Amino acid sequence: MLNIVLAFVSILSLSSGLVYYFYRLDSIGIFLSAAITIAFGWKFLPYFVLGEEKLAALYEPAEKKISLKNWLTAILPASLYLIFSGMAFYSLFISRTNQAIISPWQVIPAYFFVFYFLASLLLIYLTSQFFKYKIHNTKYIILIFFHFFLSFAVAVIIYKIGYGFDPFIHAAALKVIGAAGFIAPKTIYYSGYYGLAIILHKLFFIPLGWINTFLVPALAALVLPALAVKTFRSEGHENPVFSAALLLIFPFSFLIQTTPQNLAFLIALIVILLGLRAKKPADFFLLLLLSLAAFIIHPLAGLPLIFFSLAGLLHAYLAKDGQKLKILMPLFRKYIYLLIYSSSALSLPAAFYIFEKQTAGPRETPLAGLSEIFTSIAANLFLSFPNRENIFLNFAYLITQNGAKIFLLIALTGIGFAIYQKRFKKYQAYFFMAISLFFSYLLTEALSFSFLINYERSAYSDRILFLSFMFLLPFIFLIFGWYVKKITTSAGLVLYSNLIFFAVLIIASLYISYPRYDAYFNSRGYSTGACDLEAIKWINADAAGEKYIVLANQQVSAGALYEFGFTNYVKTKTGEEIFNYPIPTGGALYQYYLAMVYDKPTAVRINKAMNLADVKTGYFVLNKYWFEFPKVLDEAKLSADSFKAFCNGQDYVFKYGVK
Repeated sequence: MLNIVLAFVSILSLSSGLVYYFYRLDSIGIFLSAAITIAFGWKFLPYFVLGEEKLAALYEPAEKKISLKNWLTAILPASLYLIFSGMAFYSLFISRTNQAIISPWQVIPAYFFVFYFLASLLLIYLTSQFFKYKIHNTKYIILIFFHFFLSFAVAVIIYKIGYGFDPFIHAAALKVIGAAGFIAPKTIYYSGYYGLAIILHKLFFIPLGWINTFLVPALAALVLPALAVKTFRSEGHENPVFSAALLLIFPFSFLIQTTPQNLAFLIALIVILLGLRAKKPADFFLLLLLSLAAFIIHPLAGLPLIFFSLAGLLHAYLAKDGQKLKILMPLFRKYIYLLIYSSSALSLPAAFYIFEKQTAGPRETPLAGLSEIFTSIAANLFLSFPNRENIFLNFAYLITQNGAKIFLLIALTGIGFAIYQKRFKKYQAYFFMAISLFFSYLLTEALSFSFLINYERSAYSDRILFLSFMFLLPFIFLIFGWYVKKITTSAGLVLYSNLIFFAVLIIASLYISYPRYDAYFNSRGYSTGACDLEAIKWINADAAGEKYIVLANQQVSAGALYEFGFTNYVKTKTGEEIFNYPIPTGGALYQYYLAMVYDKPTAVRINKAMNLADVKTGYFVLNKYWFEFPKVLDEAKLSADSFKAFCNGQDYVFKYGVK
C-alpha cells in the first residue's frame, strides 16, 4: 500500500508539473493532470507492489491475553509517552511568536527539553521491547509517527508568520499560480512542487498556506517510519521498529521546512530506503518514477537519483534476462555502469557551469579552487572537543562539529562489514553513487557562482556533498542493525544505559537540526517579525498608489511577499520588471541595500537605485538587530527626507525623494 501511495504522489507531481510547464494549471490543466494521473495509475500502479505483507500483518501479537506484568511494561509507558509528548507539544504552542528571532530555542522554555527527552526515552524503551513481551501491534508504530512529527514541526509551530526566506517566495508564487494558472518565467525546476501543491489545493481543498508549511514535515513523519520498518525488516534487523524509531539520532534539518529542495531530498531518502529491498524491474521502475518527480521538483537531487535508478533498473533486467542479453553482458558490465556513474558525477557541475556562463561568466580557471578544498578537508580530519558551555551543549556540539567525521568512520566500518560478510555487491550501487557525487561536489565547489551573493555561493556544492553522504546510509544501517541486535538481546544496566544514551542523541539531534544562537553558533538569520509587517504596511499606505522601491534585508522583503505577494513590481528604464523589494538571489536592488548598511546610507546611493527602477520615491528599512545599528541609524537620519520608528524603535523607515 505504501508503495502505491508513493507511486501515486510521484505520478501526480510529474503530470501536474509537466502540464504546468507546457501549459498552465487552470481548470483545463487541472483536468488534464488528474486524467493523466488516473490513466497512468490505472495501468501501472498494480506493478509497484513489492509483494510483501501489509504492515499490520508484520507484528501481530503472539499472546491474546495480556498479563499484568506486560501491561505495566508496555501500556503504562505508552500512556506516559502520550502525556509527556502532549506536554512537549503544549509547550511549543504556548511559545509561538511573531517577533523577529534567530532561533526557536530563544522562546521555547527549558522544560520542553525535559518533556521531549522523557517522551523519547519512553518511545525507544517501548520499541526496544517490541518482541520481548509480544503484546504490541501496529498501534504502537503510530507513536513513532507522532514523535517524528513532534520533532519535525518545531519551526512550523513556533514561527507564526513563517520561518526562513524561500517559503515566502514559494507561497507568493503559489498564490499567483492558483489565481492565474502560471507564474513567469516558467522553469522545469519547481514545476513538480508547484503542480503537486496546486493539485492538492484544487482537488482536496487544502489551503495553499498549509501545504507550503506542512507538506515536508507531515509527509516525512507519515512515510519514513513505515518505510523504515519495512526496509529494516528486509535487511534482517532483529527489531526493525526499534531501528526505525532510532532514525531520529540523525540530524534532520532538511525535514523541518517545506521547500522544493527539501521535498526532493525527502524523495531521495525514500529512494535510498526503497532501493534496499528492490529486486524486480518493477521495483526499480518505481524508483525511477520517484526520481523523475524529484527532478522536476529540484534537479539537484533528481538528476543523481535518475542515474541511480537507471543503474538499478539495468541491473534488474540483466539479472532477469541475462541469457537473452548474454552477448552484450561483457560490454554492459565493463562500460555501461562506468558511463552511468561518470555521467552522474559530471551532470550537476556541467549544468551549474553552463548556467553560470550564461548568467555571469565562469572563472578563468574553474578548477583553481581544488587545492583550497583539499587543504580545508585535511585541516578538518581531527576531532574537536568543545568545552565552553554546559554538558548538554558541549555534547551537542561534540556531535555537530565532528558529525561528518563520525558518520564517515561508521560508514567505512559498514563498508568493511559488508565486504567481510560478502554482501558488498548488494550495496555497491550506493557506494559508487556516493563516490560519483563526491567528485561532483569537488568539481562544483571549484566554480565561482558569481551570480549569487557571497554567503550563498557554497550552498549548491554543500547540498551535493550532503546527498553523497545520504548514499552512504545503507552502510550505516548495517552497523546500526548489528548494534540494535546487541541491545535488544541485552538486559539490565546494558540495555537501560544504551536507551538513555540514544535518548540523549535524539535530543541533541533535535537541538542542532534547528537554527541556533548560543556560545558556539549563531545562525544569524532573523525571522520576519510583526514589526516588519507593520513597517511594510505603512510604507505601502504612505506611497499612496505611487510606484516606489524599498531597500531592506531579505526578511523584510519576505514580509512584503507575505503581505502583497508578487504584485508590487516596478519597470526599469530598460523595460525590465523587478520586485520593488530586494531579493538576494536575483534582485537588482540588493547590492544597493548592502551598500547602505555596510558602507554608508546616503541619498546619492538610494537615488541610484530609484533611478534604476525609474521611481521618484524610495524607502530604507533598518532593523534594530543590525550589528552596526546605532551608527547606521544616525547616518540615515541625516541623509533622509523623513523617518518613522516602529515598535519602540525595533524598525526604522527612512523616506527619500529624488534629488
